Parts: sequence; C-alpha cells; structure tokens
Amino acid sequence: MKSNSKYYSGDYLLTLKDKDKSLPEIYICDGNRTAGKSYYFKSRLIDTFINKKGVNEFIYLYRYKTDMNDCANNIFGDIADKYKGYEMTEKKLADGAVVKLMLNGIQCGFCLALSMATKYKKMSALFVNVAHMFFDEYQDEDGNYLDEEPKKLQSIHTTVARGHGEQTRRVPLYMCSNTVSILNPYYNAFGINKQLKKSTKYLRGTGWVFERTFNENASQAYKASSFNRAFGDSSYNKYAAENVYLNDNMALIGKPDGYSTYLLSVLYNGEWYNIRRYSSCIYVSTGADQTYPSRICFNVDDVVDDRSLMVSSSSFIVVSLRTYFNKGLMRFENLKCKNMALDLLSYM
Repeated sequence: MKSNSKYYSGDYLLTLKDKDKSLPEIYICDGNRTAGKSYYFKSRLIDTFINKKGVNEFIYLYRYKTDMNDCANNIFGDIADKYKGYEMTEKKLADGAVVKLMLNGIQCGFCLALSMATKYKKMSALFVNVAHMFFDEYQDEDGNYLDEEPKKLQSIHTTVARGHGEQTRRVPLYMCSNTVSILNPYYNAFGINKQLKKSTKYLRGTGWVFERTFNENASQAYKASSFNRAFGDSSYNKYAAENVYLNDNMALIGKPDGYSTYLLSVLYNGEWYNIRRYSSCIYVSTGADQTYPSRICFNVDDVVDDRSLMVSSSSFIVVSLRTYFNKGLMRFENLKCKNMALDLLSYM
C-alpha cells in the first residue's frame, strides 16, 4: 500500500482477517527502507507492555546466537526518545542462548535465536507471559538463511505458545522486512511467491496476512541523499528507494530465440520439466528427455529410482541456477514452470 504519511503505520494490517475470515496469528509487512516499519512494531511491543502494567512480555527474534549482542540498545535505541524516563537493560541466560530484557528493571521480554530453536524446547515455562513476537528483517540481503528456517521459527513459536493451562495459546508474530527477494523461504512457506504481483497491496492466507507497503516520503528522502545519488541507478538504490526486489526480475515468461543446450531434467510432484541453456538465458519448460542422464528432484515423493539426484537448497546445481535467476537470466514457458522453479530455487 502506497503511503504519503511520513512514517509507516501497521494499524490497518492488524485489523485484517485471514482468507478463512479468522483472526490471523502471523502479520507480515514488506516495504522500502527507512519507512518506519521496525519503529512501528518495536513501539507496539513497548506500548503493550507499559499499558498492560508489565504483564504482556514479548520476544524479539534473531537468526543467529552471534547476532544477539547489545540487544537492548538494538531494540530500544532508536525509539528511546519516545519513552522518556524509561531505560532498557539486558541479562544473558543459558550461556547466552537467551537474552532477558528489562524495562526500568522489570522483565519485559526476551531475545531468542532461530538457530537455537531445539534448545528452547525445555524452556517453555520461561515464556509463559509472552504475548507476542517480532522478527525484524526476516529477509536477508545476502540470502543467508538457516537450513529449514521456517520450521525453526515454527518450533520456537510452539515452545512459546504453551502455558496458562493451554496446550497452545494465541501469540501473534509480527514479521517485517525490506523487499529483497521473492526467493526467500517465508514467501515459499506461505505461498506468497506464487501470488505476488507488482500491484499487490495485501494478501491473505490461512493464519497469515501480508502487506506490501511503499512510503513515498521515505523514498524521496533516500533519493535526495547526496551519498545515495552518487551511486546513480544501482540495483541497491532501486531496492531501497523504489520497493523493487533487489534480486529479482519479474519479466520472466517467454521462450528465448536461438540454439539451446539441454542441461537437465527435473521431476516435481510427479511431472517432468527440462532446463536448457540459451546464449541469453536459462529456460525452463514442461516435458523431459527421459534418456538424458542428468535428472534431479527436490521432494522425497519424487525419488522414483537411483538415477534421480535429490538436491537441497545448498546443492551446487540449485545455487548455480539461483545465480541466473538473481541476475534476471531465467525464462519460463508458463506460470506452472515458473512456480516449480520458485520452489526449487527458494532458500528452503
């Protein structure tokens, strides 16, 4: 949603119901840099804690344990001016796997790392008063994700959502990020990668809602910076200022001209696809040469014989194809082929 206000507000996003007209538990917001997305959600965490007289604690998520340095300043530093008379401090627990946060000496929340998800399973009692969670910058600019990262996020949420006599309770998760890549594992997990269009403002799924926002003031301020103007029409400037996906070129449907070389066959959900190299790009289409020796699959159910190589998101073949995609050098016969490739190339 395009906004002319100075800073982002998630108030409308938080009123949305999911596609089943039920109250969602996951709220996702993507948009251009410096729009105020993080500021809004961090303020919501603090406001809720203060207004509920210290009952509603929160969890702030990181990807790696090594990222959890100076957490209090990272969370509170840029919003401190809004909370005169308040100070956030921290204390490391469990050899640094958990960082306890305190507001004026009162426990207000925790910082956890997705990479430590298994360790937290026995700590659910610690999080009994957690009311909501925030995963800031869930898209990584460099594409560095954990193996099966969405499952680790789900594991942490399951651990936190126990307590108060319930096997599971509602603990909303807020996720926000700059728009980086359609290949990120969360778009894949929720199916956003197959629904997103340039005109998309909101999407609804089962248990989640998604907002794609664009703050005009933030974009103009970014473009006006002398430092940023020095880099001209760089891809990073487009990503930061114009809400263009840093790693993606969406004009991908269409068959290239010229001679091609057959690279490999792909089996996906019981159907065959082929990947060819043209002088200008890599091309994915339906059908396959069953006699060609290079055959891959990436779902367990598609392993039909010992000739099909099961690949992961870090396999050399996938990494190589992802490089072509990130450079805008992949084309697809149709949307079906494109959706197969999005699953193959995602960081899952």
